[in-house]
Amino acid sequence: MRGRLLTPALTGLLGTLLVLWVTEPASHRELALDDVPHLHDYPALNASRSLPEIFALRHWQHIADDGLWRPVPKMMWSVIGVTESGSTGHLWFLTGLLAGLCAGLFAMCLGDRRHAMLRVIAPLTVILSPLAADVLLPFVGQADLLAALGVMGAWACWSNGGWGRAALGGALLAVALLSKESALPAVLALPLALWLGEGSRSQRRRRALRALGIGVLLLAARLGSQVALQGGLVPALGAAGRVVEGERSVGTLEI
Repeated sequence: MRGRLLTPALTGLLGTLLVLWVTEPASHRELALDDVPHLHDYPALNASRSLPEIFALRHWQHIADDGLWRPVPKMMWSVIGVTESGSTGHLWFLTGLLAGLCAGLFAMCLGDRRHAMLRVIAPLTVILSPLAADVLLPFVGQADLLAALGVMGAWACWSNGGWGRAALGGALLAVALLSKESALPAVLALPLALWLGEGSRSQRRRRALRALGIGVLLLAARLGSQVALQGGLVPALGAAGRVVEGERSVGTLEI
């Protein structure tokens, strides 16, 4: 067990350190355009709201017909509190930590049969590629990292093990689906990856079908919850998601 976890752990640590190194200027910079509402304005506005109320909020609170719903990062940023420009060290460190966790889980998902060096290089290549800049540089990219973390975690849990790991994988996929819409294709991609993964034909088929069933149920629950909350079907929480006059001009936002 220790040998199986050693390579992912080292990959995660190396990934965290490398991301912190290449993004070091972000530890003390001005908030980017999309960072301002989500990391400064909305946390200030939501300071008096409970986490269940924040869970019900639309992604862009000042837009009445916004169809986006990403409650996990919104709750995380509300717990962190208001971030001022120039005081971004904690967000810089959190981005590096999330990226490192994604790298470690990706190495775990690649399986034990592949060469250890490949399991280290492949995840680091992904997180340090130019395509990852839109995720690692703006702090709101943490929503993408949370989605990737949940998907990778579910993949790692479902690659082997019983119903206990299946339940943990389901919880992680739920986090991904509630973090960003980029996780939605994973409902079909994960069963395919498990079908093409390691193990006998019957093992791979069982894992794929179990992942598909859990994924479809979670997707239905996620979409149903969004409709219920934004459609006012849960009055106690749905009211929190409505735009009020004070939210139409939030800090630096004007509409």
